[in-house]
Amino acid sequence: MTSKKEDKDRDNIRLFVSYAKEDSSHAAELMSQLARQPKFHVFTASKMSGGENWRSRIKKELSRTDYFLVLLSPTSVQSKWVQFELGVAWGLNKFIIPVVTSHDVVRRIPLEFEGLRS
Repeated sequence: MTSKKEDKDRDNIRLFVSYAKEDSSHAAELMSQLARQPKFHVFTASKMSGGENWRSRIKKELSRTDYFLVLLSPTSVQSKWVQFELGVAWGLNKFIIPVVTSHDVVRRIPLEFEGLRS
């Protein structure tokens, strides 16, 4: 028999949102839209504290997530953390949802989005 909390957690969609800190305003707008969806549980690195082991926590959260949403901008494709998170998501075979702010950034991503996971 499952508890109500377990049933609720199973019904929720876990979403990991990755972005560069310079894109915080775009990310805040996007997360504001996502917050309107009651079944979405959104995780971002901004929810972490400075004293945490970031690599370990990011890997843990990505392993639990259903979808990986990455905000792609000229800044984010240069970010080592966005690339790290994208690489971990790809390695875990997560469904990756790119949100492109500028079409020229797609050519600068180290992974091809076509055919990643259908």
